[in-house]
Amino acid sequence: MTRASLRRLAVTLSAISVVSGLGLGPAGLAQASPRPATVAPAQHVLSAPVRAAATRSPALYYHDDYNFPTWVFGKTRLCVTAGYSAPGTARVQSRAPLAAPEYVSVGAGQTHCVERWWGGFPVNAMNITYSRLTVTAS
Repeated sequence: MTRASLRRLAVTLSAISVVSGLGLGPAGLAQASPRPATVAPAQHVLSAPVRAAATRSPALYYHDDYNFPTWVFGKTRLCVTAGYSAPGTARVQSRAPLAAPEYVSVGAGQTHCVERWWGGFPVNAMNITYSRLTVTAS
C-alpha cells in the first residue's frame, strides 16, 4: 500500500470510529507504517509504539471485566493468567457486531494466550469464575 492509501484508510477508520463511538484505542494505526526494506519479510518487527501499547488489567474477580484496545492491522495477543490457588475461565468477546464470545480456561498458576485479528474493535475480558485472573493484551 502506498502512503496516500494508508492515510485515506486511517481517515476512513477514524471517521467510522467517531461515528460508531467505538474508538480504536492507543494501538490504532501504529502498525500502518511500512516495514523497513532491510528486514526479511518473515521476520516480525515491533516498533517502539507497538511495544509500549501492551495493556494489563487489574486483578479480575467474579464478573469483573476489562476492555482492551486491539490492533487494526495485525493480530492482538490476549493472555489470561490465573492465581496460584485455583483455575479460572475468562469470557473474551469482541465489540464487533454479531461477535460470539470465546472462553479461555487456564489452570491454577498458569497462563493461556490467544492470538486473533479483531480488526481494531475493542475486546472485553470478563472473569466468569470465582478465582482471581489477570489479563494482558499486546
